[in-house]
Amino acid sequence: MSRLFDLYGHSGAFDRSRDYIAPYLLDPRYGGDILKVTYPLARAMIVFILCHEIAHIQLGHLAREGAPELELEADAKAAAYFRQVVRYGQRDRDTHIHVDPKMAGAPLIFSMILELFEAWLIAKSVDLENDRQHPPAAQRTAQLQTLMADDLNEIALDIVIGASSAVTGLHDLLGLPAPIVGRQPE
Repeated sequence: MSRLFDLYGHSGAFDRSRDYIAPYLLDPRYGGDILKVTYPLARAMIVFILCHEIAHIQLGHLAREGAPELELEADAKAAAYFRQVVRYGQRDRDTHIHVDPKMAGAPLIFSMILELFEAWLIAKSVDLENDRQHPPAAQRTAQLQTLMADDLNEIALDIVIGASSAVTGLHDLLGLPAPIVGRQPE
């Protein structure tokens, strides 16, 4: 688990981590399906993060001190941008920002991973109360669930539900409190 979370703390650790987990992803028991999802899902998460940062700029947040409400506002604007990218991806797959509509739940999955990361940090006695700039990840996930529920096609919803089960399983495996927000988008 520490190696997984190293990806968030040290960008240079990505190649080492990818090499470490590759044998699991290539295991024939999974029939290659995991590899068919991991790259486009990771790519879609990166597109959402870029949308989030662009939203901060568009909303004029750079001149203001960070606050949880600014992050939630940027998440909402980023979700709108992300939905536009997904819709564009339905028409033109030959763009640099193409996001397959099956990956439309990437922002939700990313937020669920942040929830897991927060729970893990709290279990390691890291004080998150001093971070006044970001709202709890569970609050962000709840907002994204509401904003994106109508944009998930059947496959995207299945991927979100599968990721939710995996994240909940990791919470259990690590002995962390269960995620706060319900995972099954309606």
